[in-house]
Amino acid sequence: MGSVFVGVIELTLLLPFVGSLKAKRSIIRKVIDRTQAKFKISIAEVGDNELHQRAVIGASVVANDTAHVHTVLNKVRDSVASQTAGEADLVDIRVEVINMSFAYQR
Repeated sequence: MGSVFVGVIELTLLLPFVGSLKAKRSIIRKVIDRTQAKFKISIAEVGDNELHQRAVIGASVVANDTAHVHTVLNKVRDSVASQTAGEADLVDIRVEVINMSFAYQR
């Protein structure tokens, strides 16, 4: 039996210069679209949706080895930080990796 590892990252961004939800969503949508295309991961805005100067982005990756999960999540973090440089500050990062190994039964 192989192992299944699920990695989840939650990134909290502060957007101090954004004056409206429309401007915030424009920035966050670009970040989500680019990150999803680059890393082929699940990613979405998951919190603080109605606050125009704060955003929470969640992303997940599935792999058969924890090292790969951590590598991808670190690259996602770095990519989001570089994409938002000058527009947002990454103020909080939470990461969790779960071992979902189970025995397959028919």
